Amino acid sequence: MLQSIKNKIIVDEYSQQQQQQQSHSKYLSIHDTNNNNYQQQTNQDVLINSLDFMINSSTKINDNNDKSFNNNNNNNNQIIKLDDRQYKEPLTDPTITANDSGITVKVFIGAFVVFFTNSFASGYNIGVLNLPEQIFKTFFNNSINNHNRLVPVVDTNQIELIWSIAVSILVIGAMITSIITGYLANRIGRRGVIFLNIMLGLIAMCLTWSSKYMQNIPMFMAGRLVAGFHTGIASSIVPMYLMEISPKSSSSSFGTLHVMGLNGGLCFAQIMGLESILGTARSWQLLFFINAMFITVGLIGLFFMPESPVYLFVVRRREKLAIKVLEQIRKHPMEVADDIANLRREQKCEEGGSNNSSLLQLFKQSHFRKGLLIVCLLHAGQQLVGINAVFYYSTNTFRSVGLSQLQSQYGSIGCSLLNTLCAILSSRLLRSFSSRTMLLISTIGTTLGLLILPISMSFNDQFEWLNFVTIAMMFFYVFMFAIGQGPIPFMIGGQIFDSASMSTGLSIGVFVNWFCNFLVAFAFPLLIIQINQFVFFIFLAFDILLLIFIIFMVPNPNDQAGEIRKKPLENSISE
Repeated sequence: MLQSIKNKIIVDEYSQQQQQQQSHSKYLSIHDTNNNNYQQQTNQDVLINSLDFMINSSTKINDNNDKSFNNNNNNNNQIIKLDDRQYKEPLTDPTITANDSGITVKVFIGAFVVFFTNSFASGYNIGVLNLPEQIFKTFFNNSINNHNRLVPVVDTNQIELIWSIAVSILVIGAMITSIITGYLANRIGRRGVIFLNIMLGLIAMCLTWSSKYMQNIPMFMAGRLVAGFHTGIASSIVPMYLMEISPKSSSSSFGTLHVMGLNGGLCFAQIMGLESILGTARSWQLLFFINAMFITVGLIGLFFMPESPVYLFVVRRREKLAIKVLEQIRKHPMEVADDIANLRREQKCEEGGSNNSSLLQLFKQSHFRKGLLIVCLLHAGQQLVGINAVFYYSTNTFRSVGLSQLQSQYGSIGCSLLNTLCAILSSRLLRSFSSRTMLLISTIGTTLGLLILPISMSFNDQFEWLNFVTIAMMFFYVFMFAIGQGPIPFMIGGQIFDSASMSTGLSIGVFVNWFCNFLVAFAFPLLIIQINQFVFFIFLAFDILLLIFIIFMVPNPNDQAGEIRKKPLENSISE
C-alpha cells in the first residue's frame, strides 16, 4: 500500500509541476536552455528522494498505514516546493551521509586560498617581530645614525619608542580596515576583498623588505601599517567567507580554520626568527620574503575559488549565478535545495523591510543588537583575559625558572605550537559539543590558570618545585584558551547573524577585538613594571566577568541562537 501511495504522490507532483511550469518561476528555469534536460532529471531525483524520506520516516513512526499516511501528508506540507518557491522551512534530510555531504574541490580551493593568503599570512605578520627584537632595534639605531651623522649616539629611549610604534602600528592598521571590511564585502564581493587583501600583503612585504637596503625607518613603518590593513581585513573576511561556502556538516571545522591559520603563521614566524635560521642582522629581510611566497602561491588559486553564494543571492540578487555556484560547492542536490530555501527566506526578509542592511536600520532591531552584544563581548573577552600578555611574558617566565635565552625562546615557540594544535583539536570538539559548552569549559580553565599562575610565580624563589607549576600553568592556560575562547568568537557570528547582517556584525566584532588588543598591548608593559606578575589578577577579573556573561547571556546555538537568527525571517514570512 505504501508503495502505491509513493508512486501516486510522485505522479501527482510531477503532473502539477508540468501544469505550473508556464506561470511560476522555477528552480529549473534559472539554467540555460541547453541544460534543461539535465536539470529536470535532477529535480525529479530531489523530489523522489524527499518522498522516499517522508514515507520511510512515516513507516518508522507507526506501523498503522492510515496514521503513516496522515503523517506523510503533514510532512509534505513542510517540504519546500521548488516549483512555486514557497520556502517555508529549511529542507533537511537526515538520510544524507557524510559521504554525500562533504567538501567539494571548489570549497577546498576557496579554503586553501584564504588560509594561506589571509589567515596564515596575518599570523606570520603578528609574530615575525617577536624573537628578533634586538636585531630590529639595531637596525633602527643604524638607520638613524646613517641619516643623522651629527648624532653619533642615539638615545635608548628613542629606540624603545620606535620599537613600540613598529609593534603597535600593525594593530592600528587592523582596527582601521576591520570596521570597513563588511561594507567592502557587500560592494565588491567576497572574492574582490580577498584579492584586494592579497595585494596589500604583497605591498607590505615589498616595503619592509626594501627598508633594509634603503636603511629607511619610515618605509619599514609603512610596511607594518599596510600589514595591519591586511591583518584587519583577513580577520573579518575569512570567517565570513568560510561560513558562507562551507556545508553544514563541516561548519565547525571551517569556523576554526581562520584561528588555525593565525596560530600556525605566528608559530612558523617565530621558528623562522630564531638566530640559527633567519633572525640575524644579515638575513632578517628574508623573513618578509617568505611570507610573500605563501601569499603568491595562494594567489594562483584565486582564479579557481568560488564567489560566496550568499553575496550573489542576497546582496546582488543574481539568483541564477548563485545556484550555479551552489551546484559546484555542494555534493548532494538536497543540500542545494536546502541552501536555496534558506537564502530565499532571507531574501524575503529583506524585501519585507525587516532586515535592512544599513547600519542604522540594523541597530533598530532588537535581535541584531542582542547578537552584536554577544559577539562584541566575546571578542573583547578574548583579548582582555590576557592571552597576548601570557605570550609576551612567556620568554621571561622561562628564564626566571632557570632556562637559557635560547631555551626560553624554544619554550615560547612551544606555547605557540600548542595553541595551533589545540585550535585543530577544537574543530573536532565542536562537532560533539556546542559553542556555549566549549566556551564555559575554556573560560573556567583559563580562570583557574590565571589564579594559580601569579601565585606560583611569586613564591618560586622559596619553593623550587613551583617552577614546574608555573610552566605547567602557562601551558594549561594556553590549552584551555585555544579550545574555546580562541576560535569561537570568530565563528559564533555565523550562527547568530543572518546573511544580510553578517558582514556588518562580524566587522564590528573584529574591530572590538583589535581595539582591546591595542589596549592590552599599550597597558601591559606599563603595568608589568608597576605590579610585576600580579598584573595577571587584572586579567583574572575580566575572565570571571566573561564567565558570568557566558552563563547568563550566551545562547546555545542549537536553540536560543537559532531563535535569534530566525526571528526576523519568521516575521517576514508571516507578513
